[in-house]
Amino acid sequence: MTIAIKVNSGEGLSAYLADYQANFSASGWGGFNSWNPMATSGSQYAQGEGSVFNAGDTSKRGFVAEGALEYTLFSAPAHTLYGQLDSLSLGHGLSGVSDRTLNSEEFTISGLNLSADQAAGRDGVVHKVLYGLMKPNNAVDGNQGVQHLIDVLDAQQLDVSGGAGDDLLHGYSQNDTLSGGAGNDTFEFGLLNGAGSFGNDTITDYHSGDVIRLAGVDQTGSSVSNGNLTISTTGGTITVNGVTDVNDVSIISA
Repeated sequence: MTIAIKVNSGEGLSAYLADYQANFSASGWGGFNSWNPMATSGSQYAQGEGSVFNAGDTSKRGFVAEGALEYTLFSAPAHTLYGQLDSLSLGHGLSGVSDRTLNSEEFTISGLNLSADQAAGRDGVVHKVLYGLMKPNNAVDGNQGVQHLIDVLDAQQLDVSGGAGDDLLHGYSQNDTLSGGAGNDTFEFGLLNGAGSFGNDTITDYHSGDVIRLAGVDQTGSSVSNGNLTISTTGGTITVNGVTDVNDVSIISA
């Protein structure tokens, strides 16, 4: 299974999630895409800072989850989200009711393909990921918060792509593919876990103005094979397609 992450931000998903974990605050719970505030199912489930109805205020963070989602309310196991979680959008300015959207959608994670039945209760992966976003600092959850989502991303190969701007893209723990698109992008490796490892990653479209940033790992060598440059580090390898000289890429340490 490959999860796709679309990035439209120079902040980067890692920094966004760290800030979200530290500062996200919402009153009450999220809501489904329904005018009925007591709805317990829907194709979307969303939460925004302050209130789920924060009217597109782009100073406030939020998320929109899509799939076939359900909520037990008071039925055992009480207050549990379950069903199928296909995608997540993260950003600022949650708006809409019957169609939940973000006015500033900075990260879209698709292909999650996460499912849990009602019997799994709060141990189900769907509940853990969404509850972690709703209540990132909650003792009931051990204050795990966004770590549940990060664990999902770390467990799968990722296809990470940027947009038209200057974006920051990360390599996670598996063998990921990163495509910056237009703009002067930063490809960062080694930041996201204590071990500093990130797998054997590939950059598909490096061009002048882009930067490869090594965070907590050191470069140990480089080689060229089949017209592609491979950079070896203490955390993994980075293959840069279409580049044959290490001097043609900008590598910095963080």
